[in-house]
Amino acid sequence: MSENEKGLVVVSGASSGIGLAMTNKLLMEGYSVLGLAKEFEVFK
Repeated sequence: MSENEKGLVVVSGASSGIGLAMTNKLLMEGYSVLGLAKEFEVFK
């Protein structure tokens, strides 16, 4: 993987709290994020 390529990150608890903050930060930095959450409605 080159310096410009970002990887895929799996975030557990992506619908709130630290998981949500990490998801937003990683997306802003160009990573692909697979977010796992109990509450689907948050992502609609």
